[in-house]
Amino acid sequence: MDDIMLKSTFCVPYHSGPFVPGGKRRRAFSGYESRRCLAAIEQVSSKGRAYLEGIPKEQWQGTEWIENPSLPPRFGIVTTNMSESANSMLEKARTASWLDCIDKILSIMLERICTLREKHRGRSSVVDEMRGILEKRWNNCAGFQVWELLENGGIFRACRTSRGPTETERSYVLNVREQTCECGKWQDHEVPCIDAIAYYKKIEKQTLQYIIDNHMSGQYKFETVNELLKDNIIPVCLETISQMELHCHQM
Repeated sequence: MDDIMLKSTFCVPYHSGPFVPGGKRRRAFSGYESRRCLAAIEQVSSKGRAYLEGIPKEQWQGTEWIENPSLPPRFGIVTTNMSESANSMLEKARTASWLDCIDKILSIMLERICTLREKHRGRSSVVDEMRGILEKRWNNCAGFQVWELLENGGIFRACRTSRGPTETERSYVLNVREQTCECGKWQDHEVPCIDAIAYYKKIEKQTLQYIIDNHMSGQYKFETVNELLKDNIIPVCLETISQMELHCHQM
């Protein structure tokens, strides 16, 4: 699978070589996320992971992906899964009219937006799930060591300590000015990785709340959630649409 990820996509060509610190938007998403996804699948079923890894490369590629290499990896199989999910979500999805299907989808979206809006109304700061992730990183980096490589250059090396017999010690170089790390997660998600947390905790002597307030992407905060949910879908009565279609045909 790594062979497919590295040689069949143009989004992260530097994955095949050493990491080179770059801009904040430099991505390492595809390779990292594919391995994370496979690890999650293996926790549910090791046979499931083995099945996916055994699928021939050409069967993962839809014609759209072959013709347009800028599309994300696994484009064909992802869209197929989305189609099957829609079929199971909608009653008589394979035989219903497109108008009924769209109306049902819009109704589900409308209800979901209303529910989430009420749930998060008036809340601020970072969302709960992300706060939990950062708290876990804050606690797990207690034994890390952080060294400055270039004086006043913003380049540091974080040495991770092993937390068990099966885990080895690792170290990564991070650029705090560019907000990048060799592990790839900081620039991938625009959230301080565990190495960055160790830097802010041990070198700058900052609190976790300070990191949340000053070094988190706004997309993980409730202000963004509230802005996203501010406007809901305005439904249109199906009878009105049918009358408009009939009127158009009569013209």
